[in-house]
Amino acid sequence: MTTPKYSAEFKRAVVHDVLAGEKRISQICRERGIDEKTLRRWRSEYEHQGPEAWTTPASGPGSAEEKIAQLERGAPSGHGLQIRGEKDLSRRRDNEYTML
Repeated sequence: MTTPKYSAEFKRAVVHDVLAGEKRISQICRERGIDEKTLRRWRSEYEHQGPEAWTTPASGPGSAEEKIAQLERGAPSGHGLQIRGEKDLSRRRDNEYTML
């Protein structure tokens, strides 16, 4: 099952409904078809980042783009991820066959 993607406009509208206080979170979630945990996370993101919470993708040391760039440069990312060359992979594959 895939996680649905919601637009920034949808998230803002739902968070606005919560902040208006006219309905309970559980009611908003039922009406919009989203999980309460998801809505609470959106509200927290909005409270910390304001209206810009979902406008720009993350581009810091923990972002996907930065991790890809680190892997391409061969720099350690702190997670033990490295791109192996074909030579390393073929050597490993040969070792696996000899162990059988």
